[in-house]
Amino acid sequence: MSSEPKEDVAKQDPREAVDRSCRGPVLFLAFSAVTWLLVYSVFAMLAGVKVHASGMMADSAWLAYGRIQPASQLALQFGFLVQLGLAVSAWILSHRGKTVLVDGGYLIFGGMLWNIGVTLGFLGILTGNASGLEGLQMPGKVLPLLFFGFVLVGLSIVQTNNRRTDEEMSPAQWFLFAATLWLPWVLAGSYLLIHFFNAKGVMANIVDWWFIQ
Repeated sequence: MSSEPKEDVAKQDPREAVDRSCRGPVLFLAFSAVTWLLVYSVFAMLAGVKVHASGMMADSAWLAYGRIQPASQLALQFGFLVQLGLAVSAWILSHRGKTVLVDGGYLIFGGMLWNIGVTLGFLGILTGNASGLEGLQMPGKVLPLLFFGFVLVGLSIVQTNNRRTDEEMSPAQWFLFAATLWLPWVLAGSYLLIHFFNAKGVMANIVDWWFIQ
């Protein structure tokens, strides 16, 4: 087995080595994102039907419009958009930086934690444990799991960017790198302000609005 560093391999055959390092982790995030997009499509369709036929499945509390609508938004925002964004970030920063994806195992494990967190949040909303906030609808206990999952994914992306062989960064690279650092900051800040420092009423909604922005 070769003992050459990953960066050296990338320099010898950049495109093949970079593609090989990204393939598994990026496909995992992309597949997870598409799965959540399908979940969103089903529940968004149910929510649309419930608007015009509110009596449909009225005996099932977990299928009430007030539950399936925020659950569908959670699936779209946290299940699909975030994971697709992370997959694109990992791919672009690796290829534009001309370096292999560093610690892809962190990305996969972090993605698993993220999906578990989104699933628990999704089920929490359907069982009536939503927070009532527009942006952070899921139960507060789920947020630490989302945070640690994202941090693991972010570690892989940040290390990949830091080990790039092309020193110049394009605007797209700067944007994706900044976004990778921004989300865990606002997620942790919102969690602490709302659930640790017990922001209530208007203050909780201001924090939630800050998170959405």
